[in-house]
Amino acid sequence: NPNTGGFWVRNLLISSQATYCVYASLVASSTNMDLYVENNLTTNLNYANVVTAFESNIFPVEKDAYGAPSDVNGDKKVTMLILDIKDGATASSGFVAGYVDPINFSKDDPSRVVRSNQREILFMDGMELLRLRDKDLANGKPDTFLSTLAHEFQHLIRYQYSLGTDDTWIDEGTSEVTSDLTGYGPQSARISCFKGDASSST
Repeated sequence: NPNTGGFWVRNLLISSQATYCVYASLVASSTNMDLYVENNLTTNLNYANVVTAFESNIFPVEKDAYGAPSDVNGDKKVTMLILDIKDGATASSGFVAGYVDPINFSKDDPSRVVRSNQREILFMDGMELLRLRDKDLANGKPDTFLSTLAHEFQHLIRYQYSLGTDDTWIDEGTSEVTSDLTGYGPQSARISCFKGDASSST
């Protein structure tokens, strides 16, 4: 419940991917987004700039391309949670940069091991993704964090139409095109990952 600062998040390190509660603070808000950051997670992001990029570029471009996002909880906003995603990543491994969890489009069932936040929510990595972002920006490459945000927002918007039935190559391919549509492509790390470089992001 974001009113108490807690969100259900999947533990990607265990086979059941059971959810656990992450406590977070609201750090920025706009017409179409509430941005939360996991408590005690320090990042070098300018949160106001992230929200501005979403409002001025990512949201309108993707709304024109794919339609408006759903609104299962009636707040007319997308929630973004920046956290340390539990994926077992190390400095030399691949990592989960962000994800959309379909359970959050459903009503919460307290009897299940996977719980729902009952809202449109984007989970964004605040560790390895930001290290890659810093490296890419230092090398004159596009902003990896905003590219990932654009990528994941496509998944969120189109879930209401596909309900997860699209072939992976269509869904992921569309998200990669979205990085280009929003001006954050190409993402060289993802291209390297596709070619088999295990040290790239996933």
